[in-house]
Amino acid sequence: MEISREIVFPVPPAEVWEALTDPVQLEEWFANDVELDAQEGGEGVFRWDNGEERHATVVEAAPGERLVLDWDDEGTVELTLEEVEE
Repeated sequence: MEISREIVFPVPPAEVWEALTDPVQLEEWFANDVELDAQEGGEGVFRWDNGEERHATVVEAAPGERLVLDWDDEGTVELTLEEVEE
């Protein structure tokens, strides 16, 4: 099954990239504790206060453009960033 969603943020793609790949920023909005090596072949560990822990492998990382994560239990997530007119 494939799910597609488009979200427009009022910031440049580089800022969105940081929010998606910087562990400190990810801890502000996604998980409580994050370890992420945001390069192809890198590993990610995401932990929540309720004890949940999920693992991902970075399949593709093109800074400011595209991030693909293969989650060990939930399939693949592809995030494509592009500049849009205001």
